[in-house]
Amino acid sequence: MTDTSPTVLFICQHNAGRSQLGAALLQHLAGDRFVATSAGLSPSDEVNPAVAATVAELGMDITDRVPRAVSSDDLDAADVVVLMKPGLTLPSTPQRRGAGVVVPEPRVVGCRRGAPAARGRRREDPGDAAHALSSRARRRTAASRDGCGRRAR
Repeated sequence: MTDTSPTVLFICQHNAGRSQLGAALLQHLAGDRFVATSAGLSPSDEVNPAVAATVAELGMDITDRVPRAVSSDDLDAADVVVLMKPGLTLPSTPQRRGAGVVVPEPRVVGCRRGAPAARGRRREDPGDAAHALSSRARRRTAASRDGCGRRAR
C-alpha cells in the first residue's frame, strides 16, 4: 500500500455486515491500489459470522476485525465514501467533493438468474464473484436469524 492509494470508506449501520463485506471485496479485488476501510453508525460487538464465513471463501480471515464507529476524521480522510444502505445519517459531511456513493437496498435492485444483463458477462468477471459472495452472505445471515430478525440462539 502506498501513500498515494485512494482511501475508500464503506459505511453501514452496525459495521458488522455490508461495510465489512464491501471493504474485504475491495481489498481482495484491488490489492494495494486502494486502502479499504469500514465503519458504522452504531457498531455491533462483532463482525457478522455469516459475512466472515463468506469472506473466508476468498481466503481472507476478517474474524479479528472489530466493528467501529465512523468519525468526522474518517469522513475527511476518505477519498470515496460508500454508504452501503440508503438514508444513513453521517456525523458530518465528507469534505471531498463527489466523494459519496450510495448502494441501493438489495431488495430493490436484485439480480435475477438469467436476466439479460447477466447473460452477456464472462464467468470470471469480478462483479459476478462479488454478487455471488454477497448473495451467499445474505442467505447465511437470513438463515442465522429467527422470524423477527433477531439472531437465532
